[in-house]
Parts: sequence; C-alpha cells; structure tokens
Amino acid sequence: MKVVGILLVLTLMGSTISLAQPFLQLPIQGNYGTDFIIVNYVDWEESVDILDHQCGNKTYNGHQGTDFMLRSFYTMDSGINVLAAADGIVTYIKEGLFDREKTSDVSKGFGNYIAIKHFNGFYSYYAHLAKNSVVVEVGDTVKAGDYIALVGSSGNSSDPHLHFELWYDSIQLVDPFKGICGNSHSVWLETPDYDTSFNIWTSGLTNFIPTLDTLREELPKLNHFTKADESITYWSILYGVRKGDTLKINWYTPSGLLWFINSNEVPFDAWYFYYWDYIDVPAMNIDGEWSARLFRNNSFVDEIKFTSELVASTKEIKSSQFLNAYPNPVNNSSTIVWQTKLGGYTILELLDIFGNRIKTLVDDYRQAGEYSLNFDSQELPAGSYFYQLKVGDIITIKKIIVIK
Repeated sequence: MKVVGILLVLTLMGSTISLAQPFLQLPIQGNYGTDFIIVNYVDWEESVDILDHQCGNKTYNGHQGTDFMLRSFYTMDSGINVLAAADGIVTYIKEGLFDREKTSDVSKGFGNYIAIKHFNGFYSYYAHLAKNSVVVEVGDTVKAGDYIALVGSSGNSSDPHLHFELWYDSIQLVDPFKGICGNSHSVWLETPDYDTSFNIWTSGLTNFIPTLDTLREELPKLNHFTKADESITYWSILYGVRKGDTLKINWYTPSGLLWFINSNEVPFDAWYFYYWDYIDVPAMNIDGEWSARLFRNNSFVDEIKFTSELVASTKEIKSSQFLNAYPNPVNNSSTIVWQTKLGGYTILELLDIFGNRIKTLVDDYRQAGEYSLNFDSQELPAGSYFYQLKVGDIITIKKIIVIK
C-alpha cells in the first residue's frame, strides 16, 4: 500500500512520530455493545497512576494496547472473528496455547498471537487468540478486514478478549486514539466512541449459587424453580459501573409485595462487571409470577419474572379472617390488625424469611372479632419478616419488611 496524503504528528509519552493518514479498521468483527465493548485503552501515565487518552481511567498501569472484550466464554465459543486492521504481511505467529484462562498471570504474556507489518512502517499485534484458530502463516499478505483468527483467552487473560497493540517501526508504542490527554489525531478510519455509559449486557436467573468463574461462562437462563433447587439467583454482566454506585436487588411476590432486598455499594469504577444475588426458593404458599428487579442508585434498570413451585403446605386464607400490618415497610413499629369470624385458640407469631419463629405476640383463646396490637421492631436487624396468624387450624401469613 503506497502511503499518500497529509502527514500527522502523534506524540506518545514524550516521543514524536510522523505518521500517515488514518489507516486502521476495527480488528474485531461485530457491533459495539452487542458483540464486544472496549474496556481498556493505552495507559499514558508513566507513574503508578493511570490515565487514558481521554484523561479517564479506562486502562490499567502499564497497559500498552486496546482491549476488545467479549460478553462471556459462551460468546467466545460461538466464534468471534479477529480481522486484519490494515493491509500487510504476517511476520510472526504463536499458536497452540491453552485459551480458557480465567486468572491474570503476567508471565504468560500475549498467549497465542499474530504480528503484522504494514506498508507504512507500522506493526499491529493481535493477542490472547483462541487455540489453533489462526488461519494465516508467516509471510502471508493480508488485506484490511481479512479473517485471521478467533478471539480467545490465552496468555495473561482472565476473560475472553482481543488485545490489540500498534507500534511504529516495531520500536515505538503508538496509541491509535486521539484525546485531550493523548494524541491530537486518530489513525482509525472510523474512530470507535469513548463509552463510559452504564449498561446491562445480559442478565438471567439460575438455580444455584454461582462463582465468578461460572458467571464468566454465562449461565443458562431459567424462569421456574422448585424445592429441589439450591437457590434462585439473579445474575448479570454489566459495564460502566462507577465507584459509589449502589446496586440493589428487590424480590417481589406475585401480589407485588416486597419479599427480600439486598443492596451493595460498588467500591471502584468497573468497565466490565459481574453482579449476582440469590434467595432460597420461597418456603411460603404463594403461587403466581414472582419478579427480581435490579436498581442502580435507586433507579429501576432490569426485571426478570419467574414462577416457584409450591414447597410448603398451608390452608387457603379464608374470607372469615384477615391479617394486615402497616405501615409497610417500617422503621420502628407497626400496627397489626386481624379479624376473624371464628373463635378459637389464637397464635400470632413473627417469623424470619426461613420460617423460624422470632417472637410470639399472641398465644391465648380469642372470641370472634377484630383485634389490633402495636409491635416495636426497633431491636430487629434489617431484613424480611412475616406475621403468621393461626386461629384453630386456619393459618394466615402476611409479610412485613423491616428496613433500617
């Protein structure tokens, strides 16, 4: 390829190089936000601090390339093509290494990779490739956009991604992006946007408590659960999570009653983030469609509905009695009101989410009628609780949420 056009000047970490006009195409097939995202850029800061070309922190200390991240190993297994970023000649190939690494190890370097020399003095490197996926040989001439390998997770890699590096004359590292803390020009033909937005890449429910490694595989998505299941787990793969963000899962019964809540604060900016939360399969006789809802900073962002097979046996709530508790949720106290057209031995208990008795509030014989009492919940730890009323052999259950 003959170099023509206006020369650009790019400066990287104190060095100045005269470069040709933009010439790079994206080195990965697909669409941003669907097939891949960019999670790391070149680190421009020479100290222990980090700085990407836009003066942000989408990088890590000493990072010398651009990381195009796939959603999961499940996506990797589908086969995501690595493409030649420009015309050139293949100068080096490393192949045959294990390609499902899940722990970073700097000693493993690029893993499987390809080097291409371009006709304007640049070299490009394509790292962490899938094992035995390289389809070119040293000495081959490639055209921009040619399929050369598949994305993998070989070498120093914890998740499936393509690490792309650009060098001038194979001795000077070059950041292909422009930015106020980087170069004044880009060498991409179409520069990918610098994205710091929050998004849910995918989410689902599964029936066991996962580990980080199993989440990296992307779990099967279930919507029905039974007493044989270990848990009901909401899982998600997010990007653009920021330090101080609050992620909260609310679990709701079919009637819309808040069943359980769990909240966590994110301790750092995370451009690629796994989040999950789980509950036991509900041990209450509440049929219908439940839901798990994800909130970010108290804003609703995701909902997944599911059904749960009945795993406890209590008699139907009859019109001859009712049980209410208000306000709901409560901080300090609640008023419990019940009415029954039946007389009999009456037990009113406070249960935890697992059905264990916390406190007995009434344990005596009552005539048919309407009753109320006040319960001070100030000493209870935050969590989910139930009032269970039993009159004779009829049981009524009402949930109350204590939030502190």
